Amino acid sequence: MKLFILFILLSTTLHARRVMVTSFEPFPGRSDNGSQLTVDALNQLPSTPDVEYVYCTLPILYDQAALKAQECFENMNPKPDMVISTGENGCNLRLESKFMNLDANAALADNSGIRRYFNRIDRSAPFHELSTLPLTDMYCAGIDPSVARRVTASDNPGNFVCNNTAFILNRFFKERQIPYGFIHVPMPRSQDCQVEYPDVAQTIHTMIRAGVSALNRNTPEGEPFSCEVQIPLVQQVATLENVARINCENQMQRALQNIPGAEKAPFIPKQNTSVPNSKN
Repeated sequence: MKLFILFILLSTTLHARRVMVTSFEPFPGRSDNGSQLTVDALNQLPSTPDVEYVYCTLPILYDQAALKAQECFENMNPKPDMVISTGENGCNLRLESKFMNLDANAALADNSGIRRYFNRIDRSAPFHELSTLPLTDMYCAGIDPSVARRVTASDNPGNFVCNNTAFILNRFFKERQIPYGFIHVPMPRSQDCQVEYPDVAQTIHTMIRAGVSALNRNTPEGEPFSCEVQIPLVQQVATLENVARINCENQMQRALQNIPGAEKAPFIPKQNTSVPNSKN
């Protein structure tokens, strides 16, 4: 009887958070995309009571990818509590902390053949946007020794369709008080990457569960999420990959103390009127 009552109490208190995960379609001439393979593997993982996944596939098109994600969101009922986009790049699993208001990759064309070089995405917006995910919790979970594929921290999402999509969506979901972020996953069929997508998916799932747990801590049942930008993760923090989980947050705080602008930011970042330099 006591076990039955405990089961009922747990059933009424556990609240599965709906997480929308987006991925990209393949590039021309390819049959897959690393983000698609990751989402496929994520969908095969055993379900957990705290997270419910919904998915949306985006075209590799400037601006249109973000519009497709917004369309998926508008058609969903109930709406997701968190949104995470994935895209392929290199061999590392990377948690992005900021997105640039700039398209600047003349070497690559999107799937319609468009190339952009030093194109401001939104002239009325600041030069960068900070991810609104609970980054500290998610990063610490992603470098835990128990995960098969550890995450690295990044403040450079590139200047191609991934960044374009993330910048637009971060602003879109911020207005709706829904945490948003972007995770880069390894590219498929690269001799250098040696990637196993079930491992990638398991790490992302672990990170998302940590993010959901943080969201639940900050959101009483039945109340809207009060967004607040966590301290942005920067590339210097990637040196903390081997730090034990229990010390991760404290180590991160110390690592960021001497980085200008790394203090905890308000949810709506201040306008940044600086002119982009040639490195961006």
